[in-house]
Amino acid sequence: MRRAPAGLALLLLLSLLPQSAGAQRRTPEQSMRAFIDAFAAERFVEAAAFVDSASFDAWRRQRVDAARRQRAPSVVTAAQLMRIEPGLPRAVAEYQAKRANATARRHRVLDLLLRDFGGFRSVDDIARVGVREAAAAWLRAQHPKSVAERELRDARERCPPDSALVAEIRALARVDSQSVVGAVLRDSLAFVVIQQVLAAPGEFGREERDAALAPRAVRMRREADRWVLLDWEGWFLDSAAGMRQTPACPRSQRTP
Repeated sequence: MRRAPAGLALLLLLSLLPQSAGAQRRTPEQSMRAFIDAFAAERFVEAAAFVDSASFDAWRRQRVDAARRQRAPSVVTAAQLMRIEPGLPRAVAEYQAKRANATARRHRVLDLLLRDFGGFRSVDDIARVGVREAAAAWLRAQHPKSVAERELRDARERCPPDSALVAEIRALARVDSQSVVGAVLRDSLAFVVIQQVLAAPGEFGREERDAALAPRAVRMRREADRWVLLDWEGWFLDSAAGMRQTPACPRSQRTP
């Protein structure tokens, strides 16, 4: 006997949930499709309209509060390193200090927040704007093109990137398509089954490829006359773009 496709099996399983009497009158598939298409086409304000505003605003405020509470890390200087290791050449000490400070910045809550809300210069700016504008900025920062640009800038700090590394990083800009398999409704909650379509499956290891291709259910909530994503963060993290690993510097290209 032939096995049913994984996406169909998941949809059938979800269909066993109790459904509301009026479930057949409204379906969220078109909302999910519109969100995916708007994100891929870089129409971020349009895509942000499909993000659940209440959960996104609560998440944003938590991130802002954490960034405000964190103390700024101390700056490492070449002079400090040379005092610790008197025989260290100044050029090497300056490089090591620059690298240490860059690494500290990448791991600060504040810098991670500014990275995830590209286009804003301060925590206050992120907290001040409306939810729709903040969600659009967050979506823009998660887009594969933005990720590739950011990784290329970071790579230039880590090592002199050769042509092979630049090509790997630019491949991160690829937007893989997603198909909407179907949806099951339960009152004002919907489970939308989506499946990734990889343009270049060979970029992934077997486990990552299987995980990226596995159909998954995304929760949506009815809001007035439209459906919005409750799993907006999980939608990105579980996508092919969220699973791609940052290319490492070739050993021969690392700055000593």
